[in-house]
Order: sequence, then structure tokens, then C-alpha cells
Amino acid sequence: GTYYGGVNYFNLKKDLFKYYVYAEANNNCLNYPIIGQIIEDKRRDLWICTDGGGVNRFNRKTNTFTYYTTESGKNSILHDNVKTITYDESRDQIYIGTYTGGLSLYDRATNLFHNYLDDYEKEDVKPDGIIFHTMIHNDKLYVSAMNGTFVMDLGTGEFKWLCRNAQNFTIDKEENIWIMIGTSLIRIRLADPENQKKYFLPQYGIQFEPKRIITTNSGDIYFVVLGGGLYRYDKQSDSFIHYSQGSGHLLSNYCYNVAETNSGELLVTSDKGITFLNPSNENTRFVTLGTNLPITSI
Repeated sequence: GTYYGGVNYFNLKKDLFKYYVYAEANNNCLNYPIIGQIIEDKRRDLWICTDGGGVNRFNRKTNTFTYYTTESGKNSILHDNVKTITYDESRDQIYIGTYTGGLSLYDRATNLFHNYLDDYEKEDVKPDGIIFHTMIHNDKLYVSAMNGTFVMDLGTGEFKWLCRNAQNFTIDKEENIWIMIGTSLIRIRLADPENQKKYFLPQYGIQFEPKRIITTNSGDIYFVVLGGGLYRYDKQSDSFIHYSQGSGHLLSNYCYNVAETNSGELLVTSDKGITFLNPSNENTRFVTLGTNLPITSI
């Protein structure tokens, strides 16, 4: 996904890129050029967040798009700026978090939406209108919003307030939630929310705000910083290990996102392209924008 550049798909077997363009009122194209998170459902349909065109569902069999926007009527989301999306495969339901439109649930079986912002106006223990991040873990939905971070039982639909608002978060293999608030990183024990530790990142030499945090399959915690590169939490020292352009590990310190590939490599996107970092031996490979990566921005 790109900023004003639509969606780009790389086919490894054919060694080529396909570009999904933006065009208004055309179900063969995206309806908006600013792209956010992308997920896949069990039908292999892609659900693509946009910053102003709602959610675009791409049917990979028919190569057509379906749009879920405020223009779809009452049975849809409440705002077209979509910030986060999560799929509950067991129930075939999709949770959509928007900016000022709150959290929405879309049930694929019934083709019906439920907007939790309507519930929030009736009772306080629910996410408000501005949603930052969502994640499903152990049959619970975790949601960070402007008014706090919440956990919802997917079976009962009941929300509980967990802590203050977080821009992004992850849950590790020891059942701790790590949440980002400004230049702080807070670790909270899910079974005992009072058991928590706060890391004020400037004390560790991290001057910029972290943007994305993940837990890898091996259980390690990594996060990227705009202007600061990539960091890994080291449990033994209770501190952070830094990977940067200066150390030769990254293509750029201006990092947007981090993900893990099926082979266990870290994929770090930045303003200059993509870094593939092997955590076991710290070997890196770079794919540069406009050179061996035929797109102009990520």
C-alpha cells in the first residue's frame, strides 16, 4: 500500500509487479489512492483500508472491487477514513476502525454492519469515535481508541477498559500487551493489568516516536521509529537493541512499518525502499525505490 500510489502486488513466481490504480466509480479499480492496512479473508478476498474511500474489498477471482463507504447508506461504516481492520475467521466477521466514525463490525453471512459508536453514546465503557489499532488474540478483540484501550469478548460482545489510549500495540507470547503512547512504551500483564512497567524511551536514547510494534513467531518484540530506525527489546538486559542505517542494517532510518515473512526475516519499509533483515545472523538485503523496486513511494 502506498501514499497516493494505490496498491502494488509483486508476484514472486512471475517476477513482476502489478499496479492497482485509482479511479472513481469503476469497480475494476480502487476508489481512493491513499492506502493503509490490508488483510485477507478465508475466501482470499483482500480488504483494503483507505484514507478517504472507506474499505475496498478486492475479489481476486473476478478482479473486481466492492466499496464500503458512507455513501452506501445506513448499512455501512460511519466514516471513510479507515485506520485499522481485523478479521475474525472463526465467525467470518470483520472489525473496522475509523477516524471519528468509531468501530464497526461487518458480518459476511448476514451482510450487516453494526456501528459501536451508537452504543458508545449510550454507555461509556466502549471505544469512542477515533480508533487507532485493533487485534484479535485468544478470542478477544483488543481496540485502542482516543478514550483508551479496550478488550472485548468476541462471544458476548462485552467491552472492558484496559488502560489509556495507545497508538499501536502488540501482545507477546507471555501474555503481556505492549502499548505505544507518545515516546513511552508500556508493558501490561493481561491477567493482572496492575502489573505493568513503563519505558520512557528517551532515557534509552530513542528520541522519536515509535510507530509500529510487532511480536515475531519466535517471541521477540520489534518496533520501528520514524527517523530512528528499528529496535528490538532484549529481555536479558531489559533494554533495547538498535538497528540503523549507520550500523548497516537498514536502508533508511525513516521507517514506516515492520512485518515478518514466512521464512522469519524482518521486512522493514522506509522512505527509500525495503530492508530484509535476518535476525539470526543480522544479514540484510535492500530493495531500493525506483531502482529494483518499480514504485515511487510506500
